[in-house]
Amino acid sequence: MTASRCYQPMDICLRAGLGWQDTIQVFADRKAYRTIEAATQAAPCVLTATAHGVPDNWPVRITGAQGLTELNTADGWVATRLTDDTLEINALNARQLDAYVASSGTLEYDAPRDLTGAQATQVWYAEQGGDPVLTTTSAAGDIDIDTALAAIVPALTPAQVATLQAAFSHGWHSLVLVDADGALISAAEGHVHIDG
Repeated sequence: MTASRCYQPMDICLRAGLGWQDTIQVFADRKAYRTIEAATQAAPCVLTATAHGVPDNWPVRITGAQGLTELNTADGWVATRLTDDTLEINALNARQLDAYVASSGTLEYDAPRDLTGAQATQVWYAEQGGDPVLTTTSAAGDIDIDTALAAIVPALTPAQVATLQAAFSHGWHSLVLVDADGALISAAEGHVHIDG
């Protein structure tokens, strides 16, 4: 790997007898901005932002919207991608709200990371720094890399959870995502707890 190992915390709780899966969105190191041409007075509210580039279920923030000022929030929204030019803000019922002033608002979001050619490895330990109990990889099909959604989807089968449970009830994991050139894209590590 060409980048330093900088890990983000990610604790995982597993249940005996069940599989596990999580979805982790991967952001590029830059923001993206698009003008919002229109917003519907509907439930849910639908935004038009030409060639927005937002993947499905992506966090977005809206600033500067006039008329339909409820779009402006520091907490942001989760946008559902409808088309290349439209997004749905399912959490906003805009039926009884003021009309949006055309092209007044800006859609802001962390640009999605291009995951083409990326590989992921997740190592499971009985204790931090100990010997691996289980290693799962995208190459083996244990971790899905969804380039369209800019997300990695690590998963365990019930049999893999049983392997971990035989070794520990409280352990540790490390998840590393590396691009096609061998550079670290993102990484996470944290505690693992197995119930049952």
